[in-house]
Amino acid sequence: MSKKLDLLQDKESTLLRKYMIPSVAGMLGLSVCILFDTMFIGHKIGELGLAALNIALPIYNLYSAIGLTIGVGGATALSVAMGQKKFHRVNRIFTSAVFATIIFCIIISLLEVFFLDKIVYMLGASEATFPLAKEYLKIILAFNPAFIFASAFIVFVRNDREPKLAMYAVIGSNTTNIVLDYVFIYIFNLGMFGAALATSIGQLVALGVLSIHFIKKNNTMHIELGGINLDNIGKVLKNGVPSFLNEISAGFVIFIFNIVIYKFEGDLGVSAYGIITNIVLIFMAVFNGVSQGVQPLISVNFGAKKEERVKEFLRLTRIIVLILGVGFLGMGLLLPNQMIGLFTSDKGRLLSITRQGIYLYFIAFLFNGSNILNIAYLQAVEKSKESSLLSTLRGLVFVIIFIIVLPRIIGVYGVWLTIPITELSTLLLFLIFEIKSKRKNI
Repeated sequence: MSKKLDLLQDKESTLLRKYMIPSVAGMLGLSVCILFDTMFIGHKIGELGLAALNIALPIYNLYSAIGLTIGVGGATALSVAMGQKKFHRVNRIFTSAVFATIIFCIIISLLEVFFLDKIVYMLGASEATFPLAKEYLKIILAFNPAFIFASAFIVFVRNDREPKLAMYAVIGSNTTNIVLDYVFIYIFNLGMFGAALATSIGQLVALGVLSIHFIKKNNTMHIELGGINLDNIGKVLKNGVPSFLNEISAGFVIFIFNIVIYKFEGDLGVSAYGIITNIVLIFMAVFNGVSQGVQPLISVNFGAKKEERVKEFLRLTRIIVLILGVGFLGMGLLLPNQMIGLFTSDKGRLLSITRQGIYLYFIAFLFNGSNILNIAYLQAVEKSKESSLLSTLRGLVFVIIFIIVLPRIIGVYGVWLTIPITELSTLLLFLIFEIKSKRKNI
């Protein structure tokens, strides 16, 4: 059914629904896997297990950063080329993107072989959490090609008008992960090793489902021998830089927050932040899914110079992310104990720290959905400089400034408020850019 969609003529709201729902499901994939890892680890291994898993989370952000850089960067170039009717470029762009992915996977594999212990300590492991974090990371790093290729191919398959297949890949991956998490952790008592192995096998299942698309003869993307082109690789990476910055900065935030919170609350604070991070990952995946779902629709219509359709896609999506943001904040204010209870049965200090963090941190949901959408929009219309600047300020510059300044003024409250203030600052800056841009066009 998805093959019959006309991205240049069909009603905007219809296309948005048919692309957005599978896209959200696709973006939820790895976040749901990590969520169930955390739930099983929290109840079976305890607070140190939660802390160790949170220390490993930036590696997932690295995988998503690389996968989305290739996937979104390549898919954007492909969508624009298709909108411009330049179909001869499609296979060359896709082949170049696959080649770049292989190179990244080789580099990560070499780093694991030679520097695993240093990587674990660099991520912030304490003497208490090092053994658990290493046990988890050695599996996750060994399976890096499965994670990175799954992340990239989900975007390619979705943009090649098979959003439902991308969704089925995620469903298969998540189902496999949940079942194996229980089997490995509760039945075989494999602990962190079992959790990591379950997640990794889930990614292999996703790749298996996605491969169906490339076996079909009627897909528009194929590996072309001799199709590797450095200019195309550069274009893919350039278009994908904002996605890379978004994901890698999320990993950086987790990394730096682990260090700062440890100074205030020790391993218990890192455990609390780990719980919050897992909840946030789910909600952020929804925002990312909404934004990535509209990306091919904007790109194709932008390439075809249908400006009014681009504006309508953007208007509808902005309404959606605003409603979602208010809903997510409401859940945090009304149901904090229920959320925390998914990960731990602790009713003491861990519950108190985590609940306090949720009340303050979740204010960010009023703004970050709009920021993610704005960056995705700039990326979709190939304004890579503007989107990269906004991504850098949001993910690195503002975070560094506020995480240094706020805790010195208001203590641990400043840690929790860093992200809300960062997101608000980013949104205000985008609005200033937009006002100046409109004045220039008058």
